Amino acid sequence: MFPLAAIALVAVSPAPDQLEELVRRSAEIPHFQAIFELSSTTSAATSEIRIDCGGPTRVRVDRGAEGKRTSMWSVDGTLAIVSNEGGRPMHGRVDAHELYAVFDAVEAQLVRDFPGAKPRGELHSAVSMRWHFDEKTAKSNFAVETTITTGSPTPMGWLDTLVQKEAAPVEEGELLKFSTDGHFDLSVSRLTGMLQEFRGRSPKGEMRVLLKSTEFASAPPAQRFEIEPAPQGGEDVSSELRRTIARVAELQLRRRMYDTLAAAKGPLDGPESAHGLATLKVRSLCRRLHEVTLTPVVEQARESIAKARGLALEHLKKLRNEGVTPEELSTWSARQLTLFEEQLAILDSSIPARTQPPPGAQELPNARELSAIEATVLRELWRDTGVEPLMAECRRAFDEASR
Repeated sequence: MFPLAAIALVAVSPAPDQLEELVRRSAEIPHFQAIFELSSTTSAATSEIRIDCGGPTRVRVDRGAEGKRTSMWSVDGTLAIVSNEGGRPMHGRVDAHELYAVFDAVEAQLVRDFPGAKPRGELHSAVSMRWHFDEKTAKSNFAVETTITTGSPTPMGWLDTLVQKEAAPVEEGELLKFSTDGHFDLSVSRLTGMLQEFRGRSPKGEMRVLLKSTEFASAPPAQRFEIEPAPQGGEDVSSELRRTIARVAELQLRRRMYDTLAAAKGPLDGPESAHGLATLKVRSLCRRLHEVTLTPVVEQARESIAKARGLALEHLKKLRNEGVTPEELSTWSARQLTLFEEQLAILDSSIPARTQPPPGAQELPNARELSAIEATVLRELWRDTGVEPLMAECRRAFDEASR
């Protein structure tokens, strides 16, 4: 870590590498506070966004106005939220270490079978700032939250998003300016990487995030990183938070897998004699990964199918009591089983999206090949651990009920 005075001595790199260099230098800032004003042309009201960074494992984000506030923490691997916005108090808390630990076996296999792979780093706290334009609603969407990262060297999440979007900087004095997605404009400091202004445009109006003040010299007070107790009577959104962070952990692992497996001269780029063995290793790794990612999906499907099956069996019993013929019962049961299969097939249709190369990896030479392997493995796993066992349970239940 370097003090701010030392950062000022670092020269700005040539244009093609400016953003990467800015990410590196922003990571050398040990701590900061920043306050932004959020406004919109569709409303006279404004709100405040405050970001406190107390080091690599302590970040807090507050947003709100007029007594309505949402506070989010990422502190030493714990993520938490307390909010009274939107008319419904809510709170949530999750230990990210537990969620990353479920991938430990995948991590070990990745590093063992592919020596060029980078091991997972320590968990760091960061600001997540994401934006996109929704073509269906013609609306610009924007979110600032706390998150966990293992790969990014910077807590300034807007820089990560700019890297993922491959945004090209334009120099303007002490600023670097970016435009993305045809609807968003950003200005960041060439020196620190701090966001200066963000604009999102849509046919319905314009949003603006404007930096009001920053503090780099002193660290935020330690009390800022003490997670507040959950409010009385609030909704517990810990399960939703857990799913979000589990998805983050999965995406970060998949990105490192793609960086290694889909790269030029990687295992899928070898000579034909070694290609078969390499593909087997890649398939094995993908299977180990998706054995983890599918576990909650299978459990959710099992609960959903069990509930639907229970209702169907009750109706089947009613039909028998009404004197319906065995042939009619068989036809009705077959129709119910078809409905169950159609319900389970919904995940099949989502597999292409679930196995798309992660952000920033789409242009790797063998990204499509690796994505295709992932999709094949995921379909096989879903069939073997989800569809076939669940449908077998349903058939047994209907057979027993029809006797």
